[in-house]
Amino acid sequence: MDNNNSVEVSSKSRRLGLNFTTIRLPKNALFPHLVEIALQQCISSQVRLKKLSQVSLTARQMHCHTLIEGLYQVWACKSTRACLNVYLSPQYYHSTKIGKINHLSQYFVEESVNALASLGWIEVLKGARINEFENRPTQLKATGELLEAFKKMGLRWTPLDAPMEGVILRGYDRTTKESFPVKVPKTIAVRKMNANLRKINEHLGQQAICLHVSNDNLSKLIVRMSEPKYRSQWHQTRPEKHGRLLNFNHRLLRRVFSRESLETGGRFYGGWWQFIPSEFREYITINGQATTEIDFSELHPRLLYLEAGSAPPTGDLYDIGLHFEGKPYDANVEPYKTQRGIVKEVFNALLNDESGRYRMQSSQIKTVGIKQKELKRRLMKRHPPLRGVLGKGVGLKFQYIDSQVAEKVMLGLLAKGITCLPMHDSFIVQRQYGKELHEGMTKAFGQAFLGQVAKIKPPTGYKSDFRMSFLANGELDHDALFKMHEQALHNKYLQSWRNHFSQHERMRPKVTHPSP
Repeated sequence: MDNNNSVEVSSKSRRLGLNFTTIRLPKNALFPHLVEIALQQCISSQVRLKKLSQVSLTARQMHCHTLIEGLYQVWACKSTRACLNVYLSPQYYHSTKIGKINHLSQYFVEESVNALASLGWIEVLKGARINEFENRPTQLKATGELLEAFKKMGLRWTPLDAPMEGVILRGYDRTTKESFPVKVPKTIAVRKMNANLRKINEHLGQQAICLHVSNDNLSKLIVRMSEPKYRSQWHQTRPEKHGRLLNFNHRLLRRVFSRESLETGGRFYGGWWQFIPSEFREYITINGQATTEIDFSELHPRLLYLEAGSAPPTGDLYDIGLHFEGKPYDANVEPYKTQRGIVKEVFNALLNDESGRYRMQSSQIKTVGIKQKELKRRLMKRHPPLRGVLGKGVGLKFQYIDSQVAEKVMLGLLAKGITCLPMHDSFIVQRQYGKELHEGMTKAFGQAFLGQVAKIKPPTGYKSDFRMSFLANGELDHDALFKMHEQALHNKYLQSWRNHFSQHERMRPKVTHPSP
């Protein structure tokens, strides 16, 4: 490794790593000239007695392409803390072992990193052992000529190839509370799931999914998400705190099963829209068009009663009798709206928490006005079947059920050419397809539960940062409006999508600017 390009990073500015083994390569290299330069640097560093084989050259080219594309995706995250995590130790690689890096060569990875470093294209923070259980991988950031090439390219939409397999199976160590990869069995059911997932991803790989927010608000969102205490709701079993990177090209899905069972978990993960704060989902656009989100209401409480063979009580299932200054309960009005979200989280945590280690945050306790023990007591009084499933982790079983429904919804809409973004128990489509989504959710739920009728929330509205501004005399400020749209990363990203299909002479849906 070229030490001249190594850098030190303090714990206070801890980096957020994008794993280079998960990079989805574009169908065509964005930087073929730079890949060729890096390849030649790899070749020139070798002491050879004979000519390199074509297989060796192709492998080196693919590794250089992977690193450069990974570094570009890191840059596209627009976060000063973003870096590319690269594993250089041979212990991480094996051609056949589950949990090891199978599709890349440790030798070629290290050779490619050294080549980029010697060209002055990367800053390198060497990997290190943090503690007995954790190692920090080597972390890279683009610099020099490579960074300038990224800036010149700008935020670019790229078509993505759908992976042949996207079903992931994990085990669980009850002692360490850690999950680990397990070999996915080659069954007819798995082949069918992979085929369905490939259909969905082939479609998503061709769509432009973005946020209709100003550059300033996008920057604030990126900073907010990168904070170590950022709290993501969409974890497999519980809310968790850690920073996340936002990259609009992360739009392909995988399906993750747990507990070494293909009937536990199974939800769809991988889309960037799943990890943004919920209030930003109303700004999502699909191919430049406004969207709406429709949610199954109280899905897991209703699954609990279906499992128990009894009918749920009437009224809001997350209403546990909290009162605020004598005001009647209304789930759409504060503070009940926020309180309801906390009650929902605790309910789902009780379904999933096998160890009993879940704890509410102090801010949540303050918001609902009661401690966790009392909230738990009220939930079990409201829902007697809950008492019988505590500590059994039935939430993962319910996730499998809702993932089956989600697959039906997405495939049903895909057959009509409608893009559908999953949020586990809700879905996002272009606003004009709200009716089709509602019908698809109703049909999928009925198929999964033998004619049972789903409770579905009304569709959400749409928001946009791009508002009209006016001059002092009351006239529309055309210059300000044009400048705002021209400089917006949303529009540049969308325009690169339009340009791609224009160059390839393909028919695409007409793109219109969304309206609030």
